[in-house]
Amino acid sequence: MPLILTQGNPIPNFFANINQNMRNDAYAAIAQLKYEDLFRGAGTLTNMDRVRVDMQGTFNRNGFTWSNIQVQINNQRGNSTIAHVELSRQCANITNAENQRGVAHKVHSALNQSLSTGCTYIITGTLP
Repeated sequence: MPLILTQGNPIPNFFANINQNMRNDAYAAIAQLKYEDLFRGAGTLTNMDRVRVDMQGTFNRNGFTWSNIQVQINNQRGNSTIAHVELSRQCANITNAENQRGVAHKVHSALNQSLSTGCTYIITGTLP
């Protein structure tokens, strides 16, 4: 089954006052994500001066487990999320290096689109 990217609802806890410096840091932080980062436990995955990419943890929906990955503004209380992806954990057991890179690239694309649109993106499916 191929990976499928779907646009979801507006981002919960959205930070609406993003500036170009924050946006540039977000692109850089997203680009640093590797496959192995996507399935770690909760915590910061990558960090720049103004933003970080956090694994918020996992949740269950419709019998599947999902990773909740968010790009957030550093040192911001309250609404701080500027990009958000929900990644199916079906992708967690891929052993082929090329397909692992494919999953990471799909997450990069989803987070970049989320940053542009203000919506959550959902990645389903898997690769061999």
